Amino acid sequence: MFGNFHEFDIDLNTPDNTSDGVLKKRWKVVDGRRCLIKTGGGVAIQEPFNEAVASCLMDAMSIDHVKYGIVWSEGRPCSICSDFIDRSTELVTASSLLKGCSSKKDSLYERYVEECSMAGIDIVPFLDRMIVVDYIMANGDRHLNNFGLIRDPDTLEFLRPAPIYDTGTSLGYDLLTKEFPYRISEASRPFKKTFDEQLGLVSSFDWLDLDDLERSIPDAKRILSTDGFLDVERVDALVRLLEKRVSRLRSIAKDRC
Repeated sequence: MFGNFHEFDIDLNTPDNTSDGVLKKRWKVVDGRRCLIKTGGGVAIQEPFNEAVASCLMDAMSIDHVKYGIVWSEGRPCSICSDFIDRSTELVTASSLLKGCSSKKDSLYERYVEECSMAGIDIVPFLDRMIVVDYIMANGDRHLNNFGLIRDPDTLEFLRPAPIYDTGTSLGYDLLTKEFPYRISEASRPFKKTFDEQLGLVSSFDWLDLDDLERSIPDAKRILSTDGFLDVERVDALVRLLEKRVSRLRSIAKDRC
């Protein structure tokens, strides 16, 4: 995983990127790796910390994901990650895959599973993990353009699901700290309207070690506390939010056993 750089000389006011979204970002080669650097835009500029926290939690759950670190540019935090696509691969987003969808299924979830199956990919285990991560992170912005499959551009063979990425707009990033107890949204995307409904799509929780997940929360707190950028009150509120959601997930998983 990336370490935290104290300061990073980069101009984020540039069109030099090919990724979606509204946040300032650009590609840069760092230590021989092609990396995407992106700033935050919420009330606390929290998104870079959220990306690093999501990486920490997914490490604990042994989930395939893009690893994020934190860098600084002109005193502002930015997230940094390596490109997970290289010269021999390409990303086909869920949106692109579904454009040519021939499935007659009513459910978007079932249509996506069917399309992936036709492409030779059993996507259900990956979706189980993505849905759980988005629940823990209170990520209501998992749209059809920030997950998908990796394909060989020469043979057009689909190889595997893309690792989980782009989890920054989560954990109440757009709220004031005092709003957390009242306004953390339970609205989810892309398959169901609420997180609880979407968790109902998870086929199995057998892969999930909740004890390891709970033990990773102090590491998440250390990330949120990086350089004291987020105030102590907000960090504590975010830790309580994570603890509450992990506890709720434990209850849901137990009920499903």
